[in-house]
Amino acid sequence: VITLARRLAEPLHRKMRDRYGQECRKFERDKAAYDCAGKERANMEMPQPPRMAMCLIPGDITASGLVEMLDDSGGWGLMCEAEADTLSGMINSDFGNWGDILRKAFEHDIISMFRRTNRERREVEHTCLTVLVSGTPAQVKPLIVSAEDGMFSRQLYMQMPAIESFIDQFDDNASDLASRFLGWGEEWLKTLEGLQARYSCIELVLTSGQRGEFNHRLAQLFHHASGAHRQGHMMSSVAREAVNILRMMSVVALVRASDGNGITPATDVPDENVKDDTCTRFDLGITDEDFHAVLALAEPIYRNACDILSLLPSTEAVRQEVGPMEQLISSLPMRFTRKEAVALAAPLGIGEATLDSHLSRLVSRGQLTKPERGVFEFSSRVCVREG
Repeated sequence: VITLARRLAEPLHRKMRDRYGQECRKFERDKAAYDCAGKERANMEMPQPPRMAMCLIPGDITASGLVEMLDDSGGWGLMCEAEADTLSGMINSDFGNWGDILRKAFEHDIISMFRRTNRERREVEHTCLTVLVSGTPAQVKPLIVSAEDGMFSRQLYMQMPAIESFIDQFDDNASDLASRFLGWGEEWLKTLEGLQARYSCIELVLTSGQRGEFNHRLAQLFHHASGAHRQGHMMSSVAREAVNILRMMSVVALVRASDGNGITPATDVPDENVKDDTCTRFDLGITDEDFHAVLALAEPIYRNACDILSLLPSTEAVRQEVGPMEQLISSLPMRFTRKEAVALAAPLGIGEATLDSHLSRLVSRGQLTKPERGVFEFSSRVCVREG
Protein backbone atom coordinates (compact mmCIF):
# COMPACT_ATOMS: atom_id res chain seq x y z
CA VAL A 1 0.00 0.00 0.00
CA ILE A 2 2.82 2.39 0.88
CA THR A 3 4.57 1.60 -2.40
CA LEU A 4 1.39 2.33 -4.37
CA ALA A 5 0.86 5.59 -2.51
CA ARG A 6 4.40 6.61 -3.38
CA ARG A 7 3.65 6.17 -7.09
CA LEU A 8 1.16 9.04 -6.90
CA ALA A 9 4.13 11.39 -6.46
CA GLU A 10 6.48 9.71 -8.93
CA PRO A 11 5.37 11.69 -12.03
CA LEU A 12 6.20 14.96 -10.28
CA HIS A 13 9.43 13.49 -8.92
CA ARG A 14 10.40 12.24 -12.40
CA LYS A 15 9.72 15.66 -13.91
CA MET A 16 11.91 17.39 -11.33
CA ARG A 17 14.64 14.75 -11.75
CA ASP A 18 14.64 15.16 -15.55
CA ARG A 19 14.86 18.93 -15.17
CA TYR A 20 17.83 18.52 -12.84
CA GLY A 21 19.52 16.23 -15.37
CA GLN A 22 19.09 18.85 -18.12
CA GLU A 23 20.49 21.56 -15.86
CA CYS A 24 23.48 19.35 -15.00
CA ARG A 25 24.27 18.77 -18.68
CA LYS A 26 24.02 22.50 -19.35
CA PHE A 27 26.29 23.19 -16.40
CA GLU A 28 28.91 20.76 -17.73
CA ARG A 29 28.88 22.46 -21.13
CA ASP A 30 29.09 25.93 -19.59
CA LYS A 31 31.85 24.80 -17.23
CA ALA A 32 33.84 23.29 -20.11
CA ALA A 33 33.50 26.52 -22.08
CA TYR A 34 34.57 28.52 -19.02
CA ASP A 35 37.63 26.35 -18.43
CA CYS A 36 38.71 26.73 -22.08
CA ALA A 37 38.12 30.48 -22.17
CA GLY A 38 41.64 31.37 -21.11
CA LYS A 39 42.07 35.13 -20.57
CA GLU A 40 38.43 35.72 -21.48
CA ARG A 41 37.49 34.16 -18.14
CA ALA A 42 38.03 37.54 -16.51
CA ASN A 43 34.92 38.82 -18.29
CA MET A 44 32.85 35.69 -17.65
CA GLU A 45 30.85 34.56 -14.65
CA MET A 46 31.84 31.14 -13.38
CA PRO A 47 28.95 28.66 -13.86
CA GLN A 48 27.36 27.36 -10.65
CA PRO A 49 26.16 23.76 -10.27
CA PRO A 50 22.36 23.43 -10.30
CA ARG A 51 20.31 22.73 -7.20
CA MET A 52 19.14 19.11 -6.91
CA ALA A 53 15.42 19.82 -6.43
CA MET A 54 13.52 16.56 -5.87
CA CYS A 55 10.03 15.67 -4.71
CA LEU A 56 10.75 12.30 -3.05
CA ILE A 57 13.44 12.31 -0.36
CA PRO A 58 14.98 8.95 0.65
CA GLY A 59 14.75 7.90 4.29
CA ASP A 60 18.36 6.68 4.20
CA ILE A 61 19.86 10.15 4.43
CA THR A 62 22.07 12.11 6.80
CA ALA A 63 20.96 15.25 8.65
CA SER A 64 23.09 17.51 6.45
CA GLY A 65 21.84 15.73 3.33
CA LEU A 66 18.22 16.24 4.39
CA VAL A 67 18.75 19.96 4.99
CA GLU A 68 20.50 20.25 1.64
CA MET A 69 17.69 18.50 -0.24
CA LEU A 70 15.04 20.62 1.46
CA ASP A 71 16.97 23.78 0.66
CA ASP A 72 17.42 22.77 -2.99
CA SER A 73 13.69 21.96 -3.30
CA GLY A 74 12.44 25.22 -1.83
CA GLY A 75 11.79 23.80 1.64
CA TRP A 76 9.34 21.03 0.77
CA GLY A 77 9.53 17.30 0.11
CA LEU A 78 7.93 13.88 0.62
CA MET A 79 9.49 10.94 2.44
CA CYS A 80 7.79 7.59 1.86
CA GLU A 81 9.26 4.39 3.32
CA ALA A 82 7.67 0.95 3.65
CA GLU A 83 9.97 -0.03 6.53
CA ALA A 84 10.25 2.09 9.66
CA ASP A 85 13.75 0.70 10.27
CA THR A 86 15.03 2.80 7.38
CA LEU A 87 14.16 5.99 9.28
CA SER A 88 14.94 4.84 12.82
CA GLY A 89 18.37 3.56 11.77
CA MET A 90 19.30 6.99 10.44
CA ILE A 91 17.60 9.10 13.13
CA ASN A 92 19.44 7.27 15.91
CA SER A 93 22.86 7.31 14.20
CA ASP A 94 25.56 9.86 14.94
CA PHE A 95 25.64 11.18 11.38
CA GLY A 96 21.88 10.93 10.91
CA ASN A 97 20.20 12.29 14.01
CA TRP A 98 17.61 14.39 12.17
CA GLY A 99 14.72 13.86 14.56
CA ASP A 100 14.90 17.57 15.44
CA ILE A 101 14.39 18.41 11.75
CA LEU A 102 11.14 16.42 11.74
CA ARG A 103 9.93 18.25 14.84
CA LYS A 104 10.77 21.64 13.32
CA ALA A 105 9.20 20.74 9.99
CA PHE A 106 5.87 20.07 11.70
CA GLU A 107 5.75 23.74 12.70
CA HIS A 108 7.22 24.93 9.36
CA ASP A 109 10.13 26.35 11.38
CA ILE A 110 13.43 27.65 10.02
CA ILE A 111 16.07 24.93 9.65
CA SER A 112 19.68 26.05 9.45
CA MET A 113 23.02 24.26 9.23
CA PHE A 114 26.68 25.31 9.18
CA ARG A 115 29.71 23.12 8.48
CA ARG A 116 33.05 24.66 9.44
CA THR A 117 35.12 22.34 7.20
CA ASN A 118 34.12 24.01 3.94
CA ARG A 119 32.23 26.94 5.50
CA GLU A 120 28.96 25.65 4.07
CA ARG A 121 25.82 27.33 5.33
CA ARG A 122 22.27 26.20 4.59
CA GLU A 123 19.11 27.89 5.75
CA VAL A 124 15.56 26.77 4.93
CA GLU A 125 13.17 29.54 5.90
CA HIS A 126 9.89 27.63 5.50
CA THR A 127 9.76 23.83 5.64
CA CYS A 128 6.96 21.60 4.36
CA LEU A 129 8.01 17.99 4.90
CA THR A 130 5.57 15.06 4.84
CA VAL A 131 6.64 11.63 6.07
CA LEU A 132 4.70 8.41 5.40
CA VAL A 133 6.10 5.26 6.97
CA SER A 134 4.82 1.81 7.89
CA GLY A 135 6.08 -0.83 10.26
CA THR A 136 5.25 -3.35 12.96
CA PRO A 137 4.62 -2.44 16.62
CA ALA A 138 8.17 -3.59 17.40
CA GLN A 139 9.51 -0.97 14.97
CA VAL A 140 7.73 1.86 16.81
CA LYS A 141 10.07 1.98 19.82
CA PRO A 142 13.31 2.58 17.83
CA LEU A 143 11.55 5.26 15.77
CA ILE A 144 9.84 7.07 18.65
CA VAL A 145 12.13 6.52 21.62
CA SER A 146 9.95 8.34 24.14
CA ALA A 147 6.66 10.18 24.35
CA GLU A 148 8.53 13.07 25.94
CA ASP A 149 10.79 14.19 23.07
CA GLY A 150 8.00 15.74 20.98
CA MET A 151 8.09 13.17 18.17
CA PHE A 152 5.12 11.15 19.40
CA SER A 153 2.61 14.00 19.48
CA ARG A 154 3.47 15.20 15.96
CA GLN A 155 2.49 11.98 14.18
CA LEU A 156 -0.80 10.52 12.98
CA TYR A 157 -1.21 6.79 13.54
CA MET A 158 -3.31 4.16 11.82
CA GLN A 159 -3.35 0.51 12.85
CA MET A 160 -4.10 -2.09 10.22
CA PRO A 161 -6.02 -5.25 11.21
CA ALA A 162 -4.11 -8.50 11.31
CA ILE A 163 -4.46 -10.98 8.45
CA GLU A 164 -6.92 -13.66 9.58
CA SER A 165 -7.43 -15.64 6.38
CA PHE A 166 -5.54 -16.55 3.25
CA ILE A 167 -6.58 -14.44 0.26
CA ASP A 168 -6.73 -15.68 -3.32
CA GLN A 169 -3.46 -14.59 -4.91
CA PHE A 170 -4.82 -14.54 -8.47
CA ASP A 171 -6.79 -11.74 -10.10
CA ASP A 172 -8.83 -12.63 -13.17
CA ASN A 173 -9.17 -8.93 -14.03
CA ALA A 174 -5.40 -8.69 -14.50
CA SER A 175 -5.42 -5.16 -13.15
CA ASP A 176 -2.05 -3.43 -12.89
CA LEU A 177 -2.33 -1.34 -9.73
CA ALA A 178 1.09 0.25 -10.24
CA SER A 179 0.04 1.62 -13.63
CA ARG A 180 -3.28 2.84 -12.27
CA PHE A 181 -1.62 4.77 -9.45
CA LEU A 182 0.95 6.20 -11.84
CA GLY A 183 -1.91 7.31 -14.10
CA TRP A 184 -3.62 9.04 -11.20
CA GLY A 185 -0.29 10.67 -10.40
CA GLU A 186 -0.04 12.00 -13.96
CA GLU A 187 -3.56 13.42 -13.66
CA TRP A 188 -2.70 15.10 -10.36
CA LEU A 189 0.50 16.58 -11.84
CA LYS A 190 -1.56 18.29 -14.56
CA THR A 191 -4.02 19.53 -11.94
CA LEU A 192 -1.20 20.82 -9.76
CA GLU A 193 0.40 22.69 -12.64
CA GLY A 194 -2.97 24.28 -13.43
CA LEU A 195 -3.45 25.37 -9.82
CA GLN A 196 0.06 26.80 -9.63
CA ALA A 197 -0.55 28.79 -12.82
CA ARG A 198 -3.80 30.31 -11.53
CA TYR A 199 -3.26 30.75 -7.78
CA SER A 200 -0.37 32.01 -5.69
CA CYS A 201 -1.74 31.82 -2.14
CA ILE A 202 -4.73 29.72 -1.02
CA GLU A 203 -6.02 29.64 2.56
CA LEU A 204 -8.55 27.21 4.02
CA VAL A 205 -11.49 29.13 5.53
CA LEU A 206 -14.12 27.35 7.63
CA THR A 207 -17.61 28.68 8.24
CA SER A 208 -18.55 29.75 11.77
CA GLY A 209 -20.61 26.58 12.15
CA GLN A 210 -17.72 24.39 11.03
CA ARG A 211 -15.35 26.16 13.41
CA GLY A 212 -17.72 25.60 16.32
CA GLU A 213 -18.17 21.92 15.53
CA PHE A 214 -14.43 21.45 15.04
CA ASN A 215 -13.62 23.03 18.41
CA HIS A 216 -16.38 21.01 20.09
CA ARG A 217 -15.04 17.66 18.85
CA LEU A 218 -11.36 18.33 19.56
CA ALA A 219 -12.10 19.85 22.98
CA GLN A 220 -13.96 16.68 23.94
CA LEU A 221 -10.94 14.59 23.00
CA PHE A 222 -8.68 16.96 24.95
CA HIS A 223 -10.71 16.61 28.14
CA HIS A 224 -10.97 12.85 27.63
CA ALA A 225 -7.16 12.75 27.44
CA SER A 226 -6.79 14.89 30.57
CA GLY A 227 -8.88 12.40 32.56
CA ALA A 228 -7.38 9.22 31.10
CA HIS A 229 -3.66 10.10 30.98
CA ARG A 230 -2.11 11.73 34.03
CA GLN A 231 1.26 12.42 32.38
CA GLY A 232 -0.28 14.79 29.83
CA HIS A 233 1.24 13.26 26.70
CA MET A 234 -2.14 12.75 25.04
CA MET A 235 -3.22 16.35 25.63
CA SER A 236 -0.25 17.52 23.57
CA SER A 237 -1.10 14.88 21.00
CA VAL A 238 -4.72 16.12 20.71
CA ALA A 239 -3.56 19.74 20.36
CA ARG A 240 -1.29 18.80 17.46
CA GLU A 241 -3.86 16.40 16.03
CA ALA A 242 -6.12 19.44 15.57
CA VAL A 243 -3.45 20.97 13.33
CA ASN A 244 -3.14 17.75 11.33
CA ILE A 245 -6.92 17.42 10.92
CA LEU A 246 -7.04 20.94 9.46
CA ARG A 247 -4.22 20.03 7.08
CA MET A 248 -6.17 16.97 5.95
CA MET A 249 -9.22 19.18 5.38
CA SER A 250 -7.08 21.51 3.26
CA VAL A 251 -5.96 18.61 1.06
CA VAL A 252 -9.48 17.20 0.66
CA ALA A 253 -10.91 20.64 -0.10
CA LEU A 254 -8.16 21.38 -2.63
CA VAL A 255 -8.67 18.06 -4.44
CA ARG A 256 -12.42 18.71 -4.52
CA ALA A 257 -11.86 22.24 -5.83
CA SER A 258 -9.20 21.29 -8.37
CA ASP A 259 -11.57 22.28 -11.18
CA GLY A 260 -11.73 25.82 -9.82
CA ASN A 261 -14.94 25.54 -7.82
CA GLY A 262 -14.71 26.38 -4.14
CA ILE A 263 -11.76 28.76 -4.56
CA THR A 264 -12.76 32.43 -4.29
CA PRO A 265 -10.84 35.71 -3.90
CA ALA A 266 -10.04 36.53 -0.27
CA THR A 267 -12.68 38.72 1.36
CA ASP A 268 -10.27 41.61 1.99
CA VAL A 269 -9.01 41.78 -1.61
CA PRO A 270 -10.15 45.04 -3.32
CA ASP A 271 -12.87 44.66 -5.96
CA GLU A 272 -10.61 46.36 -8.52
CA ASN A 273 -8.06 43.55 -8.21
CA VAL A 274 -10.74 40.94 -8.65
CA LYS A 275 -12.09 42.65 -11.78
CA ASP A 276 -8.57 43.06 -13.21
CA ASP A 277 -7.78 39.42 -12.41
CA THR A 278 -4.78 40.50 -10.32
CA CYS A 279 -5.89 38.84 -7.10
CA THR A 280 -3.00 37.24 -5.22
CA ARG A 281 -4.81 35.65 -2.27
CA PHE A 282 -7.70 33.20 -2.37
CA ASP A 283 -10.00 31.50 0.14
CA LEU A 284 -10.68 27.76 -0.02
CA GLY A 285 -13.94 26.43 1.37
CA ILE A 286 -14.81 22.85 2.27
CA THR A 287 -18.24 21.29 1.86
CA ASP A 288 -20.06 20.13 4.98
CA GLU A 289 -19.96 16.55 3.69
CA ASP A 290 -16.17 16.59 3.31
CA PHE A 291 -15.78 18.49 6.57
CA HIS A 292 -17.69 15.86 8.53
CA ALA A 293 -15.90 13.01 6.75
CA VAL A 294 -12.49 14.29 7.84
CA LEU A 295 -13.64 15.32 11.32
CA ALA A 296 -14.98 11.81 11.86
CA LEU A 297 -11.36 10.62 11.75
CA ALA A 298 -10.43 12.66 14.83
CA GLU A 299 -11.52 10.13 17.45
CA PRO A 300 -10.12 7.02 15.68
CA ILE A 301 -6.78 8.82 15.25
CA TYR A 302 -6.86 9.73 18.95
CA ARG A 303 -7.63 6.15 20.00
CA ASN A 304 -4.83 4.80 17.79
CA ALA A 305 -2.39 7.27 19.34
CA CYS A 306 -3.43 6.04 22.81
CA ASP A 307 -2.58 2.48 21.76
CA ILE A 308 0.81 3.58 20.42
CA LEU A 309 1.51 5.46 23.65
CA SER A 310 1.15 2.21 25.58
CA LEU A 311 4.03 0.74 23.54
CA LEU A 312 6.48 3.51 24.40
CA PRO A 313 8.86 3.42 27.36
CA SER A 314 8.87 6.16 29.96
CA THR A 315 12.05 8.14 30.71
CA GLU A 316 10.72 9.35 34.03
CA ALA A 317 12.56 8.20 37.15
CA VAL A 318 9.40 6.60 38.52
CA ARG A 319 6.92 5.36 35.96
CA GLN A 320 3.32 6.04 36.89
CA GLU A 321 1.31 2.87 36.43
CA VAL A 322 -2.07 3.19 34.77
CA GLY A 323 -4.69 2.62 37.47
CA PRO A 324 -8.16 1.12 37.09
CA MET A 325 -9.79 4.55 36.99
CA GLU A 326 -7.55 5.71 34.11
CA GLN A 327 -8.34 2.48 32.27
CA LEU A 328 -12.03 3.14 32.75
CA ILE A 329 -11.82 6.72 31.48
CA SER A 330 -9.84 5.56 28.44
CA SER A 331 -12.55 3.07 27.51
CA LEU A 332 -15.46 5.53 27.87
CA PRO A 333 -16.96 7.10 24.74
CA MET A 334 -17.31 10.88 24.43
CA ARG A 335 -20.95 10.61 25.62
CA PHE A 336 -22.09 7.86 27.95
CA THR A 337 -24.71 6.96 30.53
CA ARG A 338 -24.10 6.04 34.16
CA LYS A 339 -25.33 2.53 33.35
CA GLU A 340 -22.68 2.16 30.64
CA ALA A 341 -19.98 3.43 33.02
CA VAL A 342 -21.04 0.95 35.72
CA ALA A 343 -20.84 -1.92 33.21
CA LEU A 344 -17.29 -0.92 32.19
CA ALA A 345 -16.20 -0.28 35.80
CA ALA A 346 -17.24 -3.66 37.21
CA PRO A 347 -14.55 -5.78 35.47
CA LEU A 348 -11.94 -3.30 36.74
CA GLY A 349 -13.04 -3.74 40.35
CA ILE A 350 -14.47 -0.23 40.68
CA GLY A 351 -17.60 -0.07 42.84
CA GLU A 352 -20.59 2.11 42.06
CA ALA A 353 -19.96 4.44 44.99
CA THR A 354 -16.33 4.98 43.95
CA LEU A 355 -17.42 5.50 40.36
CA ASP A 356 -20.06 8.09 41.29
CA SER A 357 -17.55 9.95 43.45
CA HIS A 358 -14.98 10.10 40.66
CA LEU A 359 -17.52 11.17 38.05
CA SER A 360 -18.64 13.97 40.38
CA ARG A 361 -15.03 15.14 40.72
CA LEU A 362 -14.60 15.20 36.95
CA VAL A 363 -17.79 17.26 36.66
CA SER A 364 -16.59 19.72 39.29
CA ARG A 365 -13.25 20.08 37.48
CA GLY A 366 -15.03 20.83 34.22
CA GLN A 367 -13.78 17.70 32.46
CA LEU A 368 -17.28 16.22 32.30
CA THR A 369 -20.68 17.81 31.80
CA LYS A 370 -24.19 16.45 32.50
CA PRO A 371 -26.44 17.46 29.56
CA GLU A 372 -29.33 15.45 31.06
CA ARG A 373 -30.11 13.21 34.01
CA GLY A 374 -27.97 10.07 34.09
CA VAL A 375 -25.97 11.16 31.02
CA PHE A 376 -22.38 12.36 31.00
CA GLU A 377 -20.38 13.99 28.20
CA PHE A 378 -16.75 14.98 28.06
CA SER A 379 -16.46 18.76 28.16
CA SER A 380 -16.20 20.75 24.94
CA ARG A 381 -15.03 23.89 26.75
CA VAL A 382 -12.76 25.99 24.50
CA CYS A 383 -10.57 28.84 25.70
CA VAL A 384 -11.12 32.05 23.73
CA ARG A 385 -8.04 33.72 22.26
CA GLU A 386 -7.31 37.15 23.63
CA GLY A 387 -6.79 40.06 21.25
